[in-house]
Amino acid sequence: MTLEQILDELARYGQIRLNTFDDDTWCCICKLNIKAKGSDFEIKSDMDHPIHIAAANECLDRVQAVLRYIHKMAIATPLEHQHTALEQIK
Repeated sequence: MTLEQILDELARYGQIRLNTFDDDTWCCICKLNIKAKGSDFEIKSDMDHPIHIAAANECLDRVQAVLRYIHKMAIATPLEHQHTALEQIK
């Protein structure tokens, strides 16, 4: 995938920040679109990527992994116990 494609995919999930640092490394942060009052959920790449596409790709991989995990837990866990399952991914 190109950087533009990765960023387009991340934008489906939330607000994106792609940052560079003084040492020319990169990180990517995606603040997920969560509609629950009082909730805030960010997923970050590591902060030491040598190129922007590596940071963005790692962030996308992590977003998709978390969403797969949440989906799996939502299906496998009765509604009254889902809050406990979500605590496990923090």
